[in-house]
Amino acid sequence: MTTLLLRYHVADEDVQTLVRAVEAAFVGLAKAHPKGLRFTYYRVADTAELVGLVELDDGVENPLPAVEATRQLKAVVDRVALGAPPVPVPLQVIGRYEGQGR
Repeated sequence: MTTLLLRYHVADEDVQTLVRAVEAAFVGLAKAHPKGLRFTYYRVADTAELVGLVELDDGVENPLPAVEATRQLKAVVDRVALGAPPVPVPLQVIGRYEGQGR
């Protein structure tokens, strides 16, 4: 499995623009329904810091660039991120727990 982290800050006045772009991207992903992908977006509570987490099954090429809605999200991120546009950073899993209900 490949795991990528995207972390960046935006100006306070750009948070809602980003939230709307993320919401639109997830609508687009629901329609495209790419297989082998888990994609989660977070806002660090009450801050202007955003975190995206992409998990790809082994052998799956990242489908995000092929989905129009996620390309639009990237364009918004590149425009409003403070500093240089963020670059996904690969993560190495050293532990994971996936509890199942009782």
